[in-house]
Amino acid sequence: MAKPFRPHAHLDSGYHHIPDEVMVFPTYADLKREMKYLIEKAPNKMVRVYRHRRGDWGEWYEHWEFNHKRKPHIVKEGWC
Repeated sequence: MAKPFRPHAHLDSGYHHIPDEVMVFPTYADLKREMKYLIEKAPNKMVRVYRHRRGDWGEWYEHWEFNHKRKPHIVKEGWC
């Protein structure tokens, strides 16, 4: 089993020459609590989340955006 790491959110800059903003959170629950703010802050209104899943090996990713009711939801997820 891989060593767990803290979840981190990538806010896409939208440009290749400008690096993404990366924010590290102590827990996944803390990250989800701030998700609405993160999506609003992102220039392209999408946040990529990378995290460790308990009992599994590898890195799990999620792409978050607003749905039509302005609530954050996952549009894509899987293993890296």
